[in-house]
Amino acid sequence: MNEIKRIRDDNSDIGKIILIYIFSGLRANELLNINRKDIHIDETCNDDGIERKVSYFVTGSKTDTGKNRIVPIHNFIKPYVEELLLCKGKRLVDRTYSSLKYSFFEPYIKEMKMKHTMHDTRVTFTTLCQLNNVDVFCRKRILGHKMKDITFDTYTDTIINRLYVEINKIKA
Repeated sequence: MNEIKRIRDDNSDIGKIILIYIFSGLRANELLNINRKDIHIDETCNDDGIERKVSYFVTGSKTDTGKNRIVPIHNFIKPYVEELLLCKGKRLVDRTYSSLKYSFFEPYIKEMKMKHTMHDTRVTFTTLCQLNNVDVFCRKRILGHKMKDITFDTYTDTIINRLYVEINKIKA
């Protein structure tokens, strides 16, 4: 938590990107490959009977469960996503994985005197979910993990409003 505060206080571009990873749970390549058309900001949604303005990514990779999934944008990182949307380019973060990792992430982490890998942002997200009582079903849907239960994996729809409410339980 102390390290998240240090990154937040730093307010650098790479710090903001790392915070997007931490508060979304996205895999490294998922954020790098997301098209702007798959980023939804302040869309009206009432899929649970309550009308809300929600923001989310449609993204995914690796597994069938992980592909084409809804990843809500936490209110804390929404300004960072909106800032990146002002930049030109097809994608939100116009970098290759190698460029982001070796030219930005690793030097930044070293400069901040931290020891982390890119994947640690997903670990941190999952830990924050656990600490803030984010529903397990929603957490797994956001991460693109299976419940290993046919009722949940096959017969339960993703409710965008529920994902959005659950992710915003995480204190920023």
